[in-house]
Amino acid sequence: MIACVKTKRGVGGIEVMELRDFESPLSDPHVEVEVAWGSICGSDIHFYKDVGDYSLFSVPKIMGHEASGIVRALPPNYMGDLKEGDKVVLEPHVHCGTCRLCKSGATNVCENRVIHGFHIDGFFVDTLRIE
Repeated sequence: MIACVKTKRGVGGIEVMELRDFESPLSDPHVEVEVAWGSICGSDIHFYKDVGDYSLFSVPKIMGHEASGIVRALPPNYMGDLKEGDKVVLEPHVHCGTCRLCKSGATNVCENRVIHGFHIDGFFVDTLRIE
């Protein structure tokens, strides 16, 4: 897989590199998505420049939290609504579902959220697996 990775601290430190492909078989509830479109947000620029709170995120890290793509593979016995070829928008926030904000429907500001491209690897790859 090809990915845009912040590899070191400080301004810049970004490389486009080839990473290992997936070693494990695709398993429910994950689907495989070919990333077709991505955008660079102000947050990505802050991470690139390594300023403010963005200097707290660990590296190396695959960047990118705004992207969309096409479903390329589904696991065997998949029970969801997606099908191969569907166009999808990728949700960067992974929420807990149990905090007071999640329970009120405000999952985008979950007290325990992690965000693709900052806390965990992001979407600036050619192919990814996501729940």
